[in-house]
Parts: sequence; C-alpha cells; structure tokens
Amino acid sequence: MPLMRLVSLAAAVWLLGCPTEPSPYVEPPDSPLDLTLFPVVTGGSRLFADVAGARLEFDPTVKDAIVALGQCVDATSYCYAPGTSKSVSWCLQNTRTCATEAPWNEKPCCPQACKDAFETAVDGGVAPADAVEQVFFVDKACFPGLREALEVP
Repeated sequence: MPLMRLVSLAAAVWLLGCPTEPSPYVEPPDSPLDLTLFPVVTGGSRLFADVAGARLEFDPTVKDAIVALGQCVDATSYCYAPGTSKSVSWCLQNTRTCATEAPWNEKPCCPQACKDAFETAVDGGVAPADAVEQVFFVDKACFPGLREALEVP
C-alpha cells in the first residue's frame, strides 16, 4: 500500500502542477499616441494642458534620456502582474537590456546598471516599488544621459 500512496501522491502533484515559472516576458505593444488630440502650438510642440495660465507642452519628436527612462519603466510596469509570479523584479530583469549608451535610439530597454542597482536595493531590504523610485527617479546615476537631460541650462 505505501507504493500506491506514493504513486497517488506523484499523480496528484503532476495533475495539480508544481509552481511554474512566469510565462515568457512580452514587450509592450507599440501604441502610438494619437497626436491629433493635442493642438499644435508655436514651434511645433503640442499642448497637453492649459489651466489657469499654466501651460504644459510636449514635443513628440524628442528622443532623449528622459523619454528612454519612461519607456524602460513603462516596459517593466506593462509586464508586472500583481499576485502572480510576474513580480516587479522579474519584469525589470526580463525587460530588454540596453545595448548602447544612447538608449533613446533603441527599442524600449533598461540599462544593466539600473537592473543591478535595483537588485542591490531590493537585496538590501528596500521594497520593490521603493527601489524603482530610488533607482530611476532619485539616484538616476544608472541611466545614461539622464542627469544631463535634467539639468537646467
């Protein structure tokens, strides 16, 4: 009878399945912004908002470190699925790794230095969401060209 129990247990494990790896990483779809929703203003920029005399404009043709950072974080958050094995850590590590020091000229990617800084922060006890904020938006050292792009001329 012990052999039958062992066989039954093995069959149950097989039927129920063992913990599985996350499904493969899927890159976010190209979803071009419908620019016709935003009026053109002087210089070719687009008007995002005009509230109480404060205007927020953007230039959709700009490709720089700030745009690349947004694409990196967006690719990670697109992958993330709370309550599944697709954790923030897993998603960031599986996001395309930038091949150059000019990630704004590549498909959405995250620099290896940022992935490493994130893992170091998480391994040091920082919660994943806080590690994303710290690495990408506070420290900023891992992302090529970001500090220079944020400097006020």
